[in-house]
Amino acid sequence: MNRDIYRPLRMVHDDFGYLKDDSLETKCRCIRERIAGLKARGFGGIVTNVAHQDYLQDPVEFALMEEKVHACRELGMRMWLYDEDGWPSGAAIDLTVSADPECQARACAMVLRILKPGEKMELPLPRGHLKLLGAVCYLMAGERPTDAELLAPRARCNSLPVSFHNDTDQNLLCLSFFERYALEETQAMNNGYACRRYIDVSDPEAVRLFIENTYRPYTARLRKYYADYVGDAREDAVIEAIFTDEPSFMGVYINHNEDGIHGYLIHEPDPDMPLYPIVNWGRHVANRFFGTYGYRLEDELTALFLGHGEHFRQVREDFYSLMSTMYEEAFFVQLSNYCASVGLNFSGHLLLEDEISMHAMYEGNYFRLMRHMHIPGFDILNGVPARVFEQAFTPLLLRSVAELYGNKPVMDETGSQVQGGKVSPEQMYCSLMMQLALGADVFHSYYPETDDEAKKKVWDALTRANRAISGKRESETLLYYPIETVMQYRKPYQTGIENDHGNYCGFRELDDVSDEKVCRCQQELTTVQNAMLHAQHPFTYIDRETADREAGKGWKNFVITPCEISDALITTIRKLSAGGCRVIWYREAAWTTFADSEKRLPQEAMIVRSPEELLAVIRPDGAQLCAVDGKTEGILMRRSAHCVLLVNHSDETKKLFWKGRLDRILDPFADAAISMKNTDGGVRFELAGFSAALLYTE
Repeated sequence: MNRDIYRPLRMVHDDFGYLKDDSLETKCRCIRERIAGLKARGFGGIVTNVAHQDYLQDPVEFALMEEKVHACRELGMRMWLYDEDGWPSGAAIDLTVSADPECQARACAMVLRILKPGEKMELPLPRGHLKLLGAVCYLMAGERPTDAELLAPRARCNSLPVSFHNDTDQNLLCLSFFERYALEETQAMNNGYACRRYIDVSDPEAVRLFIENTYRPYTARLRKYYADYVGDAREDAVIEAIFTDEPSFMGVYINHNEDGIHGYLIHEPDPDMPLYPIVNWGRHVANRFFGTYGYRLEDELTALFLGHGEHFRQVREDFYSLMSTMYEEAFFVQLSNYCASVGLNFSGHLLLEDEISMHAMYEGNYFRLMRHMHIPGFDILNGVPARVFEQAFTPLLLRSVAELYGNKPVMDETGSQVQGGKVSPEQMYCSLMMQLALGADVFHSYYPETDDEAKKKVWDALTRANRAISGKRESETLLYYPIETVMQYRKPYQTGIENDHGNYCGFRELDDVSDEKVCRCQQELTTVQNAMLHAQHPFTYIDRETADREAGKGWKNFVITPCEISDALITTIRKLSAGGCRVIWYREAAWTTFADSEKRLPQEAMIVRSPEELLAVIRPDGAQLCAVDGKTEGILMRRSAHCVLLVNHSDETKKLFWKGRLDRILDPFADAAISMKNTDGGVRFELAGFSAALLYTE
């Protein structure tokens, strides 16, 4: 059957137009009318799930799911399953945690006390906490400790109540560490959909239960409709993939709402639980840590919260790397393997993908996680072009993972929720074309279903461009994803409720530079990313492990932005260089952060100090796209074998010159040719603001 794999899908949960008490016949009629209406609006399918009521327990709901499949099959449309009643995936409303309360997400909390000379303390188990993980104290000459003082514990306590006595003439810093469930003021409580206890994504048993209560019931009823791949032409191959939505660790305070809980209240949080600084935790973490690294994490818990010297950074990197590995094995490997075993593609996206500074605390190494998805994905819920460009890191990263691990398609959950759905068709069109240029292939829409005719033109144009640009991007440049540096410097904030970008006040050791290091690492990475985007130079993000594997495979450039240079990274640099890849370290002279790391660079690396110098090195023959009367900044480019997509996300018309021959230029919105003039060994043409063009090279 010929299904259009380039058309967007519509996210449709319970909104099929029927009421709970309607007859089965009425519900089936509403389903068919709804899906037919979506096809008329320009959609190629739906993303859906069983209804919230009697979730996964009602045979009538699975009968209605089959009705959705039949309607899609008859209309030549596609279907994806959504693996939760609402984000984040894993809870199955509360079926998973109800089956085994021990599989809940956990956190390690730190309680800090400073005893003056002669003072004593006794600390019982804090309200709502589960157990003591350990306690330690340190002498301080002043009001805050130095790194050296944090390397010299004075005493430890491993039983309740935690008791310390300061019998010295200095201050005594006392740190007590407790395990707790991670609900209060975390993403589990403040996700905006439902306040409920969430699973520990590093716990294999928790994810096994999720597979049992969610994935297996869908497979039992719908397996014969599973498609082997996107574009499977078999008549019954309607269901392309299953979508998992924003799983994450929960050891972070986020999105405090002064007006209370937003969404369903499934599990009541404790309003009187004290909110101490927390990091991610799990019931198997300590044992796994010792087995992996050979030292006890319980003896090094201070390093998860304080300290910035080499010892503390190494403990944090070990910890966050292990958490990432445990998450990978428990969640991604299990779900990917299960889906592969039943012939279903595994897809979805993660929480707060937009900035590398968020990755250590919520997920870990994106390459290690997302490589297991058959269709890796992301979301951009901004419908304004300027805001989409600010989120360019996410699609570029996921596009890179997809291409380096099998040239997979990339899913994009898209919408304008940030603007409350209030964007113009012109803004929507440009935003979607930008996301296509940045690497998306399969679009899932949350855009409001209003202005049907105007939006249908947008969906038709997106489909036209998507079909034309499909295929592997051309890229010869690698840009290093420095997640290990973020892991080394990631520390929880000590006071207040942590928001998306953190609260940089609180108790820290003297001369701490952790926040500055994380910020500079992210900012310089973004500077180089945007310089290459503005110059229309294609590049591919890569982590260290994958870079080792790619040595000798024809890459021309490996660009490293300011970060810590480890022995492992030096080995990677030498492998790539030996394979013919030029290694480039970028650090602007004005910024001294990571200047010491630069001294560790092996001789194979060259150093550049500005975006202009970098572009001159990686693009010695100059740009193929030039602006006649200015810069090409504001134009995104995606290039495949026979076609180039250009998107002008500025509001100004650009007069452009393309070096080389073009067969034709098409406006995908108007489905009409754009005027061009062959001259001076190339082609001149204009590209209006907030518009796109398809340049056909053959």
